[in-house]
This record gives sequence, structure tokens and C-alpha cells, in this order.
Amino acid sequence: MTPEELREVEKLANKLIRQDIHLEESRHTPIAEAKAMGAMALFGEKYGDDVRVIKYGPSVELCGGCHVSSTGRIGSVRIIMETSIAAGVRRIEAVTSAKADQLYYGMQDILNHLRDIFHNAPDLEGAILKQIEENSDLKKRIDQYVAEKIEMFRDRIIASAEDFGDIKLVRLQGDHNPEMIRGVMPLLRGKFTDVKFAVIAATQWEGKPTIAVFLSQPLVDEGKNAGAMIKSAAKHIQGGGGGQPWMATAGGRDVNGLSAAMDELIAALN
Repeated sequence: MTPEELREVEKLANKLIRQDIHLEESRHTPIAEAKAMGAMALFGEKYGDDVRVIKYGPSVELCGGCHVSSTGRIGSVRIIMETSIAAGVRRIEAVTSAKADQLYYGMQDILNHLRDIFHNAPDLEGAILKQIEENSDLKKRIDQYVAEKIEMFRDRIIASAEDFGDIKLVRLQGDHNPEMIRGVMPLLRGKFTDVKFAVIAATQWEGKPTIAVFLSQPLVDEGKNAGAMIKSAAKHIQGGGGGQPWMATAGGRDVNGLSAAMDELIAALN
């Protein structure tokens, strides 16, 4: 059901509640007579030859449960959820009486809090939508800025490469945001398709150690595996991780093990 349809159901229920319709009850009614009255059998329950018929105005059903003496005693009803329980069968969940009041007060508190956040803007919905749009635009700008920073980081990495036998090797140590390291590796992969190029990172950020390995395709073709290298070296930083043959990372707890991790990763290139 659509939200509009659910609201119409809720309006109808509250209309009947306000009419304070009194309970009409018929016990030991023959099932055929009950069906002739238009009584509904709910939830696939099985009934005997004699049934109990409950009636509130236009609502007639077969039921053996408890009922209020009149609809007015319900107070009000507020639908909170609609779900599917079987093919073609929907279930509506609602609260009534004091619980309905609590739901209303909670929603009112949220609305008042939002008004405070948006400085009692006359058009609260418009102010929220404008904020969402501005945040979306700002996120796009930030993403673009980060992408540019990663490209600059890539260029610095490439420029810092040293000769390590027949491999162009980059050693990254010190303070580096691990997100930048992970972000730059895919950019390197497309750039070094026929050159032996490797990045070995043993860095820290906000007191947490990270190790990472990038291997160009020629090194992977030789049988080197970044994921296996990382899994082995992660023990030095009391951590764990993994990845693919060409790229892998691991985080840990002991920054004092970064130097040993770097040594093991470099040695694995031989």
C-alpha cells in the first residue's frame, strides 16, 4: 500500500473510533448463519459448527479473543508499519491509546529539534532539501579534490622510485593516510603494465600502523603475490589483512613492528 492509502485506512479507523460504536456480540452462532451475516474469518483459523460473532458497526468478524466494550475506549490509532507476511497478504502494525500519544509526542520532538537546527525556518522542508542539495554539491567537490590529491600523490610516488635490481621500487614510510595509499594503487596499475614496478608501504596514521604492497603485472607474472606477502608481514604489526596478487593491505596495533615488516616485504621481492 502507498503512504496515501495507509493514511486513508488510518483516517477510517479513527473515524469509527470517534463514533464510539458499542460492541455487539453473538455467541454460539451457527457458522452458516455467521457467514450469512458477512462475518470474516481471520488469519486462516479453523472454526467449529458454532462460532462467536463480534460486530462494531460495519465490521463483523469471527473471533474468540478479547474486545473493548466500545470503539471509543481505543482512543486513537496510528499506523507505524506495513509488511508482507505471505503472497498477497499484508500486515498492518499500529499503536493505540497512550502509545499513539507517545508516538505523536516523539514525532513532535523530532520536528521541534529540526526547527531549532534550521533556526525556525518558515519553510522547514525547503530548508532541509536545500541543505541536502548543498551537501551533495560539497561532497562532489571534496571527491574531486581528493581525486586530484591522489593523482599528485601518484606522481610523487613515481618520481621517488629507486632501482632495486631490475625493479623500480618505491618505499613509503612515515605518516600517510591509508586511504590515500589504497586510492593510488589502481592508478599505478594502469600505468605500469610492462615495467617491473613495486610500492612497499609501512606507514602509520593517527597512531595506527598500516602495511601495503603494489606489484605491477610483470612481477605478478613472475609469481610474486602481494596478498601472500602482506599476510606474512602483518604479524610484525600484530595485525592482519590481505588482498589480490597485485595489491594488498593490512592494519595492525603495533607501530614498532613497521620496520621489520618493511624489511620482510622488501626481501620478498628478491
